[in-house]
Amino acid sequence: MVSHRREGDVVYTDIRFRNTTDKPIFTSLVDISIALPLEDRYDGSQVCMRQRCHSHLLWR
Repeated sequence: MVSHRREGDVVYTDIRFRNTTDKPIFTSLVDISIALPLEDRYDGSQVCMRQRCHSHLLWR
């Protein structure tokens, strides 16, 4: 399940995994990855200050 919410200039994305099978699934934290299409370009300080965002990814 993926949900998004926005609070001012901050966008929160919540991604939850659920086992819908009748068998247990075992994994470690390093076995799961999520790819987000975040643009990462540095065209100079003036462009970055006005047209780029600063992102923090928090894993809970």
